[in-house]
Amino acid sequence: MSLSLALTNAVNGLGIASKRAEVVATNVANAGRPGYARRSLDVTPISPHVPGSRTEVIRNENTVSTTLRRESEGREARADVKTGFWNRIDAALGEPGDPASLSGRLTALQGAVFDATTQPGSAQRLAAVSAAAEGVADGINAAAREVQDIRRETEVRIGREVASLNADLHSVVTLNQKIVQHAAVGGETATFEDQRTLVLDRIAQQVDITVLPRDFGAVAIVSKGGQILLDGSAKEVTFAQTADVTPDRTLGNGLKGLQVLGHDVSAQGGFGHVGGGRLEALFHVRDVATVDAQTQLDAFADELVGRFAVSQDPARGAPALFLDGRVPAGGAGLAGTLEVNAPYRGDSPGTHWKLRDGLVPTAPDPAAAPGNLETMLDAFTDLAAPQNATLGAAPRDLDGHAAALKSLFSHARGQASTDRDLSVAAANAARSRDAENDVDIDEEMRRLIEVEQSYAAAAKVVEAVDQMMDRLTRI
Repeated sequence: MSLSLALTNAVNGLGIASKRAEVVATNVANAGRPGYARRSLDVTPISPHVPGSRTEVIRNENTVSTTLRRESEGREARADVKTGFWNRIDAALGEPGDPASLSGRLTALQGAVFDATTQPGSAQRLAAVSAAAEGVADGINAAAREVQDIRRETEVRIGREVASLNADLHSVVTLNQKIVQHAAVGGETATFEDQRTLVLDRIAQQVDITVLPRDFGAVAIVSKGGQILLDGSAKEVTFAQTADVTPDRTLGNGLKGLQVLGHDVSAQGGFGHVGGGRLEALFHVRDVATVDAQTQLDAFADELVGRFAVSQDPARGAPALFLDGRVPAGGAGLAGTLEVNAPYRGDSPGTHWKLRDGLVPTAPDPAAAPGNLETMLDAFTDLAAPQNATLGAAPRDLDGHAAALKSLFSHARGQASTDRDLSVAAANAARSRDAENDVDIDEEMRRLIEVEQSYAAAAKVVEAVDQMMDRLTRI
């Protein structure tokens, strides 16, 4: 080997060592930064006959572990939405033993009616029945309002998620273009790929996606249902938000779904669906879970109306303690309009005697038998199948029906919580596996020592060649 070739190789070695040291420094400086993937330096000879080497900074990302992590985080995001819904709905009914809960309000009403039967001529005890009945109606109304509040909030959240999804898809298009442009001229693209990774992570929490490689480092995005969301350009996802979400409105009947390029697509499954993350869960809450919860509450409200509309003395008129006149029979939203009959309300103390005497008499009769009050007591204890099949077919007393309703919501909340715990555990495990590809400071320090040693070796070669050249010039 000639001295000039040895010197060339040594100088080349110094340059490579310097670049490797720079890569190690970059790795250490960015350790733990979201989206950052460890860099390494790839060195290839220019030619067997030409001294020198080509260097390229390689971004090391394990696409398999990244894909598994994104899928797990999408399931986690979906479970978070469903758990949040059932926590709110279950809390709206309250816990047994709490006077503000549904069961507590029913117990208060039953106690007030019993007290009134012992002194049917007492205006105070009849007023207590009125107040307790309004408490029951208020409790049912509040639970129904919570359901509808969630539906309205969910409608708004869907709109925001779709807007965010479109913005992220356009961001990926922009980053794709930058990566392709830099790759075409041999520039570094790793920084842009880091940024794109973060955007893809956000998209994967909204929609279950598959990321497909394209030429020069670009990527395409396809939903797991087969819907192309991005390939070269982004496909616009649209959602027509409804301003007024009422109990009677459902998907296709006043409420809209998703569209891609003007075509309807589902977020709940099927060919071409766009689901799997938060969007799927939000549509499930709006179109399934809240509708089911509203139906159950409506059925219980219907049970209240029916049980307290029976009289043992038709000549005096049925008690009709609760009314649902603002909603058509069988219509959605009864629970939100349940109210106490006007003569029995707190703002009508002059007609509370009708709780005892019925609606037909025009004047109070303090000596009248408490027949209607006793009928109300029977409404609490009668074992009967629910009037609305939504509550099942098992004969229960009124407390039993209330307990079954609470149990239904609590079971759904427990199941959602269990699903969330499992999804969180799976997502944490996937994140841990993916983190194995992150920067290891100890390993980088080891590489830095190797770089130092190779740099020192190359420097000695340069020094030796310099000394030899000096001796030759002296001869």
